Amino acid sequence: DALLQMTVAEVLDIEYQSYQPAVHYINGDYYGIINLRERNNTQYVYSNFGWDEEEIDMIERVPNDVGYYQIKAGDTEAIDYVVELASQLPDDEVYAEIAELVDINGLVNYLMPELWTGNWDWPQNNVKGFRDVNDGKFRFVLFDLDGAFSTSTPFATFLGKQNYTFDSLHGFDHSLNKNMS
Repeated sequence: DALLQMTVAEVLDIEYQSYQPAVHYINGDYYGIINLRERNNTQYVYSNFGWDEEEIDMIERVPNDVGYYQIKAGDTEAIDYVVELASQLPDDEVYAEIAELVDINGLVNYLMPELWTGNWDWPQNNVKGFRDVNDGKFRFVLFDLDGAFSTSTPFATFLGKQNYTFDSLHGFDHSLNKNMS
């Protein structure tokens, strides 16, 4: 998760969780290396943008929740309007209005790694967006890529080609390579 986020952040202008590996000792006994992670909550927004909780709307997609998303800060008015507009696409005027409410470049940069890695735990889960109520544009945060590169996604067998896996217990069907040069 952390490696993928940091790698993606090197090439895309994207919101992501920073991390720092740290050697872990308890009472002088070595317990290994842990990854200290930046929180993905209203404090993330304050730390990276300086916006207080009272100045933002923050939504999160949580599975098995009543409704499509939970409000973590602010209210639902803006995101409800974006969802309503999205149901009216494709329409150039509607798209222009959505572009006033959503950071489109940021959204595209957010979607690329989710789709490219075939993250099986997304989009029904692990979607979080926020906006400054004065700025108005929702931004989405890349997080929880633990389900990336799973062999159970459509992208793992894209166009009939099976991806290799580092899991030595996973069988690879070599018959798919017979006619490949």
